[in-house]
Amino acid sequence: MKIVQIPRIEIRRGCDLLLGQILRHAACAHVLLEGAQPEGAFLFFLIGFEELGKLIQLVDAGQAAEASQSEVAEVAEFFSHADKAKQSAKNVALAFNMFIGPLRDAGLDTTTMEEYVTHLLDVKENFERFREGMMYLDFGNGTWFLEKAPKWDWIYMDASVLYLACIPIWSGLQSAVDFRTFAYELNKSAKEFRNGFPKFIEDMRKEVAKLTAQDTDEEP
Repeated sequence: MKIVQIPRIEIRRGCDLLLGQILRHAACAHVLLEGAQPEGAFLFFLIGFEELGKLIQLVDAGQAAEASQSEVAEVAEFFSHADKAKQSAKNVALAFNMFIGPLRDAGLDTTTMEEYVTHLLDVKENFERFREGMMYLDFGNGTWFLEKAPKWDWIYMDASVLYLACIPIWSGLQSAVDFRTFAYELNKSAKEFRNGFPKFIEDMRKEVAKLTAQDTDEEP
């Protein structure tokens, strides 16, 4: 396992740079999708997904350095493509699962969301294959090999996920005085959302039922 040492004063700057980089990759993915180039769009997502994992690693390293009052933060597997992608996939899948459970309990169809999480886990488990296969054309076992891009809907979601992941991170880092405060507030918000979301869905269903009843009553 390769350990990269980064001065603690450079961690925050690295986070800001990574956020900008991720947003650029997301923008490139959307442009390529609009130009009917799904392979290129998915490749930019994969690169952005790596950078998102690196960002998560930096935040965790910043917390650890602050807790130990160390002037140097240590980041393991900083250059491992697969490790960074796993960091991203784990966090994004958890975020989607926050929605899936309450929506399913409320009787709503979550099939598409569940299928997307399966896609994310596929990216997590086979990231190296996707990355190499989308970037390079190789010859092996008597045939040419080029990885196929996932379906358009998933790639669009992938690119959008990069944007959605950056919003709370950027907002939280701007207002937090340190990484520990940032992580605490982010986890607190996630917990409050998770606890309050079922009631939100139930209240919405009641409002929809009222509107439907009103429309029925007003029919001649």
